[in-house]
Amino acid sequence: MKSILIFGDSIVWGAVDKDKGGWVERLKIDLAEQEIDVYNLGIAGDTSADVLDRLEEEIKSRLYDETTILCSIGINDTLYPEKITYFEENIRELIRICQKFTPAIMFLGLTNVDEKVILNVLDEQYNNNIIAKFDKILKAVCEENQVRYQKMFGFLGDKDFEDGLHPNSDGHEKIYKQIKGYLEEWKTKKENKKS
Repeated sequence: MKSILIFGDSIVWGAVDKDKGGWVERLKIDLAEQEIDVYNLGIAGDTSADVLDRLEEEIKSRLYDETTILCSIGINDTLYPEKITYFEENIRELIRICQKFTPAIMFLGLTNVDEKVILNVLDEQYNNNIIAKFDKILKAVCEENQVRYQKMFGFLGDKDFEDGLHPNSDGHEKIYKQIKGYLEEWKTKKENKKS
């Protein structure tokens, strides 16, 4: 049996996508045909520290013969730019825990936001310059630990957001197709290494 555990925040959870419930739900439906169980472990508002608090127990309760862990976390951490070192430490620890259970680990980079819309809609103020700094740290820590990192910053356009932060249905569809492509490419590379 195979599983994919996807950890994250409201974007992983699928917030505001009234059409199909987010990119993870689309992936779950798609991969069910291949008998791969996809678990949506996204919780709205979560930071890297929140995921760290629940990571090990969540993995243990869903560990299959072949488990892939995908983490998409950090956008809420950027609300506290003074804690960027704390974020870096959390990512290191997340990787360390994941590596206890599987070598198949992927981190998605942070998504950009539409700051003009956020100013008028949300109480929190997300900033692309700060997000880019956190994303740079995430990438560096992944590379240092030989964990796959996939860039997402700049992938979504202004028309892909519902409120400047959360993707709308079209945005989730774009992310789903991108992640599906990453997973297929990753699978092909692993199979080629075996043969």
